[in-house]
Amino acid sequence: MRKKAVHGFPFIFILLFCLYVNPSANAASVEENVLKVENNWVKAFNNMDFKLMSSLYWHSPDTEVFSPSVFSKEWADKNAMKKLAANSLSNGWDSIESILKEYCEQPKGTFTWSVRDMVVTMLADKVVMIIGYHDLIEKTSGGEPTATSLRFTHVIKEIGGKWVIVHCHETKLQSPGPPDTTAPAPATAQATTPAIPKS
Repeated sequence: MRKKAVHGFPFIFILLFCLYVNPSANAASVEENVLKVENNWVKAFNNMDFKLMSSLYWHSPDTEVFSPSVFSKEWADKNAMKKLAANSLSNGWDSIESILKEYCEQPKGTFTWSVRDMVVTMLADKVVMIIGYHDLIEKTSGGEPTATSLRFTHVIKEIGGKWVIVHCHETKLQSPGPPDTTAPAPATAQATTPAIPKS
């Protein structure tokens, strides 16, 4: 009886080890963690919650954020927000922190963010890239809200057991303009048959 128990123990150990290192289960866990970071990003920016914002970024001189100017000139002039009014490349947490604090000085409800169409890609062990779209609605004094859409890339890394943003890049999407009627019409594609050499 004891001999059977000894033989059964290695099998149970191997089974538990396989479950522990199961890559699909691990990948699902990683995706859940990084999507939670992204959803918290939207929540923090909607609620002007600096504490939550701060918890989502790596507090390092190597953290980078590039953001285009997405706020209206009216809002920037009224609030003298020079940092947020222009395109900005922020190198290091200290620079990022000052911009986030400036943003959080605004009344809650001034800006409404949402996120959509996210794609999660593993870049390396404990390094993930999220590509998606942020939609921003800004309330202006004119009454009609202004809407902006941005394509974003966030690189999120697990550091010290916590998933944090180490790189962020956003690009403002341009609204498609009217078609150019002066442009020449595209040539119609013609099917071609290769010449058959004569024997």
